[in-house]
Order: sequence, then structure tokens, then C-alpha cells
Amino acid sequence: MPAASEIIQGGVASGSRAFQVTEQAEPLPVRKTRKKFPVLVLKLVVPVILFAFWILITEKDWIKPYFVPKIEKIAVRFVEMVRFESLLDDFWVSFHVMLIGYVLGVTLGLIQGFMLGISRINDTLFSPTLNAVRQVPLLAWFPLFVLFFGINTPMKVVFITVGVFVHVYLNVYQGIRAVNKEYIEVANVFEYTRWQTVRRVIFPAAFPAIYTGLRLAASFSWGYVVFAEMMNGRRGMGWILNDAQELLDAPRLYVAIVIIGFFGFFLDYLLGLLEKRVMHWKRQPM
Repeated sequence: MPAASEIIQGGVASGSRAFQVTEQAEPLPVRKTRKKFPVLVLKLVVPVILFAFWILITEKDWIKPYFVPKIEKIAVRFVEMVRFESLLDDFWVSFHVMLIGYVLGVTLGLIQGFMLGISRINDTLFSPTLNAVRQVPLLAWFPLFVLFFGINTPMKVVFITVGVFVHVYLNVYQGIRAVNKEYIEVANVFEYTRWQTVRRVIFPAAFPAIYTGLRLAASFSWGYVVFAEMMNGRRGMGWILNDAQELLDAPRLYVAIVIIGFFGFFLDYLLGLLEKRVMHWKRQPM
């Protein structure tokens, strides 16, 4: 039987060889950081091409100006709408209604999603009814909302709230149901209470899906308010679209479309930046 000193010396020798192998191993390649400038250029390629094509077809009169007006006419019309018309007030009306409906829909969606996600009794009790109701397209409910609430602001708020609720509820519910069961077992090992399990395990694991629902609901809520104002509205960005179309005021129509599109893009962009900051671990490799 070998002596203790021989065992120690053998261990030291093997450890030294392992250390030498580690020293001789090639270092891991350092990932180079891609410059942001070329990426920004690529993102601008398609808008610049479309902008140039617009200028070309309007200067060459390939399309009648009451279909596609010149860009300078749209810019002049925008200034007129800001200075002499109620463009800013109409934008605020749409944003205000959207914000109220979004907050209500998110609140109800979070509550219902968590209730059904963490409780099998609630899931069995409410899920069949909710799944049946959500099969009806939101636009199909619009005449019923008008019948009950009229054509004023409450109807638009209810319409947006229902649409936002569906998006948030589904993402919260699916996010909770997709939580790895092993996480729950670990929580049970640590003897977490039900509230601690929800707060420390379920919510962090389901948060990416929850945030996706919040982001999608924000984009859709802006579209919902424009649609509601187009159908039955006397103010707002949707009403401007309808009014400009009836008066054949193409520059005004394009001003409203551009503002609606840019605000929707800006809203989604802000939520995307917030997502990168809140969920930094989800960043894609460069």
C-alpha cells in the first residue's frame, strides 16, 4: 500500500500537469463589437429608396397629385394643420383615450392572467368561457359597444380595453403555464410560501412573456383608437382620416397617416429600449 507522502506527491504532480495543460490551451477568441454605424445605414436604406421613389413619381407626374401629392405640399399642409387647425388637440384626444383604455386593459389582463395561471380551479372555471368569447373578432364586438355605450369616449375606452385585455391576458397566462416545473420544485424545497413562489419564481420566469404582451397591446391599442374614431368619431386622428377622405384633401390625409405611423413606431421603439434595459440577458449576440 503506497505511503501517504507518495499519494500527496502524485497528486501534486498530476495537478502540475493539469495546470500546464491549462496554460498551454489557446485563449478563447474575443468577440469583436460590431460598429453601430453600418447597422444604422442599413436601416435607412429602404426608407431613403422609398422617399426617392416618391419624389420621382410626383415630379414626373406618373400618378395624379390627388392620389399621391408632392412632399412639399404635405409639409405645407402639416404646418397649416398645426397653426390654424386642431391637429394637436386631435392627437391629444386620441392619445388620451388610448392611454385610459390601455391602462384598464393591462390591469384587468394581468389580474385575470395571474388568477388563471396560478390556480387550476380558476383555470377550469373561467378558461372555457374566455376562450370561447375571444374567438369572436374584436371588430365584431364594435356594433354592440356602440349600441350599449353610444359613439362617445366611453365606447372607445371599452373597445380598447377589451382588445388590450385579450393580448395581455393570453401572454400572462401562457407565460405562467410555461414556467419550468423544476423551478416550482426548487421553491418547494426551500419551503417558499405561495406568495413567495409567485414573487420570486413564477413572476421572474414569466416576465419575458408578460412584457411581450404589454408591448403588443400598446401597439394594438393605438390602432384600435384610430379605428374607433374612423367608425364613429367627431375628434381624433381617425376622424381626421375620415374627414380628409370625404373632402378629397390628400395632403391632409397623408399628414394624418404619417403622424399615426410615426407615433406607433416611436411607441414601439421606446418599449423596445425599455425591454433591452429591463431584460438585458435576452440581448441577441452581436
